[in-house]
This record gives sequence, structure tokens and C-alpha cells, in this order.
Amino acid sequence: MKRCKILKKILLACSICTLMNVQNVFAQKGGNEECYTYTVTLYSGKQGTFLGEEGIQVDNHLTGSDYQILEEQKGGEKIKITGLKLGDIVVASAPSNIKMEDTSRYYVKGIRESGRDNSTVGESAFRVDADKEYVVAYGIKGDMVSYTVNYQDEEGNTLAESQQFYGTVGDQPVVAFRYIENYQPQAYNLTKTLSRNEADNVFTFVYKKTIAQTEENGTNSTNAEAVGGQLNNNTTNGGNNNNNDMGVDNTGTEENGENNGENNGGNEIGEEQQTPQELVNLDDEETPLANIKNTSAKPRTMKNMLLFLGIGVAAIAALGVLVTVLFKKKKKITRRKTRVNQKSKKKVGAIICNIVGGTILVAIILLCIPLILPKIFGYQVYTVISGSMEPAIPVGSLVFIDEIEAEKVQEGDVIAFYSASDSGAIITHRVEKNQVVSGQFITKGDANDKADPMPIKYELLIGKVVMNIPILGKILSVMVTMQGKIVAGVMVLFATVLQLIAGKIQNSDLT
Repeated sequence: MKRCKILKKILLACSICTLMNVQNVFAQKGGNEECYTYTVTLYSGKQGTFLGEEGIQVDNHLTGSDYQILEEQKGGEKIKITGLKLGDIVVASAPSNIKMEDTSRYYVKGIRESGRDNSTVGESAFRVDADKEYVVAYGIKGDMVSYTVNYQDEEGNTLAESQQFYGTVGDQPVVAFRYIENYQPQAYNLTKTLSRNEADNVFTFVYKKTIAQTEENGTNSTNAEAVGGQLNNNTTNGGNNNNNDMGVDNTGTEENGENNGENNGGNEIGEEQQTPQELVNLDDEETPLANIKNTSAKPRTMKNMLLFLGIGVAAIAALGVLVTVLFKKKKKITRRKTRVNQKSKKKVGAIICNIVGGTILVAIILLCIPLILPKIFGYQVYTVISGSMEPAIPVGSLVFIDEIEAEKVQEGDVIAFYSASDSGAIITHRVEKNQVVSGQFITKGDANDKADPMPIKYELLIGKVVMNIPILGKILSVMVTMQGKIVAGVMVLFATVLQLIAGKIQNSDLT
């Protein structure tokens, strides 16, 4: 009896630890050292080109990172931001930095993370926690409407000039904050559904004063970085703006942060600074404008790999022993036919609680193992979202990618690579020819009639597909979302309650 309870506790602890450490299947490679710097790459896509560094800013006042903004490809197709540190806030105002033809039927909606669906729009201001790639997201012009962005303090005073942008009715634009020295916004991004009534389309950032300013000067110094949607400098083209000037100030903020709480008169500010929310949806009328303090991300360490491995081994061992104990216990209970019907019913209830609770915990652990164990051995994990490789690799499959030298790829191998035509998209197709002399592949999807129109250069290769598991990708892509983790957490809690009920029933039988 005692051994069974101990094994249950071990299994429960392993399940909780595994759930807390599950990461998204789209996670990128990061660094393990504190001095590691990150790189963010921006692609302009097919409909426009970058104007340069305009609209690209980095808030590094907390890290003091020595970042650089580089335009790597001629024609404005690609921009890289290197030398970033963990915790830097990157602001990518795509509408103010994209040049498009006046006759184009598209407009700039924002940015999206590479590999995500083309219709999605991500946060224009995001925190650096890994090497990432983003692509400009475009929409087709329709019923265009303007919306206004305000920047105010808690008393309603204007801190920076309001801006007007454009989108289509029904859109949910994600507008990023402006950096204003000595002030902190309640959120880095605001979103809201646009309506036909332009008076309702108002996004207001509320800022909180963070550093005391002397009254002797009689003035406040404010630096603003313009971010977010499309400026109202050209109303005839549906809101596309290509001539927006941005002011960036990345100096002096670290020194101000170290002296927070002091002014020229020697006064101190005792109020604790809180971290802004990443995104606030203004459609929810109950969403508070107050800040919510959260814990900032920490860099990964080598100890995490050992933790994952230890959890996996302990969970599998505990699972085997627990199944054996439960099986033997079930046999003993079925032989006790002479007990009173009431006690028999209680025992059946205890068995059911044990089996259901144990099954839930085992299911969660088994779902987590395909995400954790492959990464320990250096494999990358992705979810297939299109049917170009059916029936070999169905939609929703989880594929495991192993790094391989391009020259060693054989004809018939299935490889993963970055698309040559749609920058940032990841594709899995079969190799028809490996042209070693020219350093490129000829690829084709099994379900496609013809080979891919553009050869794939060696430098676009990610790796070789060594295994795929159908359907599991769909399940895990839901599980790694915030809603999925909440559901999994509730299931673990439910399993724990069942185990407690079973223990209570068993203890009552002994008395």
C-alpha cells in the first residue's frame, strides 16, 4: 500500500515537471551562455521592399546590448538585427518601412513569425528570447477605415502626438507602443476590431511615470519611437505610407534606470516598477489598463537537458512499476468476493479513480515525450500544415529533422528547407536531383505533378526528415498553446483529485 502511494506521488511530480517544461514545436535555437547574443531577421515578402532602417527600433535600456541593424540583401528584401540580448524589445513598424507600388491592391497589415499561416498577424513589438525570423504580412484592400493611436499618462495628459493609420473593417490590427523616456506603457501592443464608425477606432496607450524629474528645469524631455500601423500621410492609396520618419533614442536609458529613485533634490521613488503586458485586447471591456507583473524569461542552461532526461527515465520507470502494482492489486481485490456489497462498491470506485487518474497522467507524459526527447539528441520538430507530401507525410504529422551535410543528401530523401520563393516559409519535399557542382537541389512534393519551379540552394537546407508521426502534430500544436497548457494543467489537477479520492476510500476500508 505504501509503495503504491509513493509511486503515485513520483508519477504525479514527473507529470507536472514535464508539463511545465513543454515548449512550442516551432521553438528556435537559442544560446546556453549568459553572453549569447540573438539575431532577428525580417523579410519584406513579395509585395514590397524595405526602405532601410526606418521604422525598426530596439529598446535596450535594460540590457545595454550593442545591437546592429543590417540590410543584408540589395533591393530591401531582408533586414537583420544582430547583437541582441535576452530581454531586448524589438519594434518592427512594417507599414512605415515598406515601399509598395501605388497601383498595388495590397496593404501592409503588420508582421508574422516565419512558418505561421499567411493570414495571421503577430505582435509588432516583441521581447527577444531566441533567434527568430519574421515576414511582413499583407492584406487585400477592401472597405478601408482609419483608426487613431493616442499616447497619454494616467491623468489623461498627452505625451506624444497622436497618429492615424488605416486598415479594413473587421481587421484586428496589432499596434505597438512608442518608447517615451521616463515613462512605461501598460502594454507593448494593443489590438481591437475595426468598425465602420471611425470614432470607435481609438487605441490609447496609458503610460506610468517611472523616474522622478526635477522641477527646477521646468521641462520634461520626451523621446518617442513611432511604431505600429500605417501613417496617415497618403489617404488616396488606402493608407499605405512609405515616407514616415521615425525618431530613435537608444542611449542614456540604462544610466537613468540605475539612478531610478533619485532626482536633483535627493528625493526617492519607492514604488516598484512593473513589467508591461505583452498584448491587451481592447474588445474585452473588462481588460484592466493596470500593469500585471510577470517574471521575465531566463536563458536556458545545460541543466535543463539533464532535467528532461531524468524526468523521462523516472516517469517511464515509475509507470512500469505502477502498472505492475495496480495489476496485482486488482487481482487480489477480485478474489475477495465475501466482502459486504458496500465495501465492494467502494473498492470498485477506488480502482476506477486509480485507473482513470493514472491513465490521464500517463497520456500527458506520453504526449510530452515526442517533444522533449528528440530535442535532447539534436533533432528539430515541426508540424506539417500542407498536403504536398501526401500520402507519405499526411497533413498534421509531426516530423523529426536531423542535420545533414548537403553533399550527402541522396535522391529520394525527404528534406526540410527554407522556401526560395517565399522567404521564411519552411517546406518538406523529396529530392529528385542533388546537383553538387552547382550546389543546389531539385525537389518535388509527392502530391504535386511537377518539380518545384526554383532550385533549392544548399544554404537553405535545414536537414533530413528521419521520421514522421501522423496526427500527433495537430494534437501537440494545440497542446503547446496557452489554452492547451491550461487544459493539460486542469487534467493533471483532475487526476490528482482522483488519486486523493481513491486513497481516502482505501483508508476508510482499513478502518
